[in-house]
Amino acid sequence: MVSVSVTTAIFRIHLTAKNMALNKYMHPRNIYKLRKPDYKELAIKYPEFRKHVFQDLAGNIFLDYKYPPSLRQLTVTLLKEDFGLDIDLPLDRLIPTIPLRLNYILWIEDIIGKKGDNSVKGIDIVQKVSSDCILYDALKDKEDQHYDFCMCNPPFFSDHLEAQAVSTSRSADRPDPRVYTSMVGKKTSLPEIKEELRKHQIPKYSTTEFCQGKTMRWGIAWTFDKTVNFPVSIK
Repeated sequence: MVSVSVTTAIFRIHLTAKNMALNKYMHPRNIYKLRKPDYKELAIKYPEFRKHVFQDLAGNIFLDYKYPPSLRQLTVTLLKEDFGLDIDLPLDRLIPTIPLRLNYILWIEDIIGKKGDNSVKGIDIVQKVSSDCILYDALKDKEDQHYDFCMCNPPFFSDHLEAQAVSTSRSADRPDPRVYTSMVGKKTSLPEIKEELRKHQIPKYSTTEFCQGKTMRWGIAWTFDKTVNFPVSIK
């Protein structure tokens, strides 16, 4: 671990506090809502992660979030530590931030609910497909093409600091929904997407916000099933 100056450490402490500003708006079931990752413990436990952190004179540990290799190692380490997953992330692909993506997944769970037999299946579109037949191209080589939901995380770069949490309402006796969802990087994109859904006569759609640190993203979900009741966002 590399030591940093006191001035740099103070700046980073201030930045960390600022970045935590939206954490109170994270999904209620997000494990990082009240317990942020302990970089010091992770650095002691995982040698590869230790190579990417800095230590100030007071012993505080910091990570450079703007350095892709460090961000990748943080993601790999959190997936191992908190979910028991071993993955390899190439640097030429989108590097997901685990707390924010967990917000997205928990929102989908709010929409479709849980099944005791763990039979819920979803697809995350991560491959390039033609614009006129997205789902067909993505699934044409798959034997089992029955999915409960679809999620998408396209590349985006803008942040808008607005926040609200998500409730977890679901009727136990309603039919299992089939929903399509996507994460959106700009709030200004939502009206265009909604207009496109209306053009295609999509009966029901809903939006939400994903908050983590200083990062703000938006989610949009739609379905052809009129019996679906989307969870309500709480302001």
